[in-house]
Amino acid sequence: MRSLSLIVCAVVFGCSEPDAAIDDPCDSSDDCIVSNAECVDLGDGILRCEKACVFDLECGDGATCAFVNVTDTVGICYRLCITESDCAIGNWSCVPFADDPYTSYCE
Repeated sequence: MRSLSLIVCAVVFGCSEPDAAIDDPCDSSDDCIVSNAECVDLGDGILRCEKACVFDLECGDGATCAFVNVTDTVGICYRLCITESDCAIGNWSCVPFADDPYTSYCE
């Protein structure tokens, strides 16, 4: 039934499947491929898919759930990277996690 809905959506309305991962630009939350992610402006004027999380698997492929403070009960999904080119467009850097210098994220 879902595939029929998608065909009707694509043919009749011209809509498409969500394809924006964590930190990818978006026009609305419907563009975000990660379930329950929101399309928000983080202050650089570009709307991006972002999500609060508790577990890594909530963040989708290529992202992880990180907690800003050790006492936080909810974290934020961060896109993982090896180089800055792995990060979304804008003024993003690929920086290592403080507690794990071998794993980097887009900031």
